[in-house]
Amino acid sequence: GVGIVTARPKPTKQEFEAIKAAAAPKGPPPMKRMTELISTLDKLQTAEFEGLRCIIEDILPEGCTVLGGKPKIGKTWAAQDMGLAVATPGGKFMGKKCEHGDVLDLALEDNERRFQRRMKRFYGPDKSRWPKRFTFATQWPTLDDGCIEYIEEWISSVERPLLVIIDILENVKPINDRRSSKDPQYRIDYNAVAPFRDLAAKHKIAVLPLHHQRKMA
Repeated sequence: GVGIVTARPKPTKQEFEAIKAAAAPKGPPPMKRMTELISTLDKLQTAEFEGLRCIIEDILPEGCTVLGGKPKIGKTWAAQDMGLAVATPGGKFMGKKCEHGDVLDLALEDNERRFQRRMKRFYGPDKSRWPKRFTFATQWPTLDDGCIEYIEEWISSVERPLLVIIDILENVKPINDRRSSKDPQYRIDYNAVAPFRDLAAKHKIAVLPLHHQRKMA
């Protein structure tokens, strides 16, 4: 048979501009007006704020807390001990009471076999004791490839999200920021932590990124 091709009419200038605007990359939200950014002490004096809750009494409040230290000093063990205490009904960490709820551990320096060995060190072979509300992953997208969106998907999928562990922060930094960036290291680290700070504030949870601190040459 013979196919019939119908030519599409040329879009009008108005239609072309609409198509162009829809395809254009979206920029940052507009800056608030100056009067929306400032306040006064008399207003602050009478303002009422919801109190911060402690996920682990006297140790880990809601918000973003960076657990930093030299490599191989036990940051991973400490963070997972916190997570297991939160995921276990009536759990305690260093003798301190914990809220009970769901935990996500991004164990990005482990594989499942190594992670299982670590859990056996905590619990032994008694699998009935292993908490169901402790979720883990050994692979995760970076901050420029969906990291925060995936965490928010997990948050919406569980009953009571309380704690997210990032082990380690380096593994979720944008690839270009890890080696080639000319920015100071402080700026790179700050830019990596800021999305987790905002995430914790938005959902009123604790986010615990682990960070290697190396001695400068």
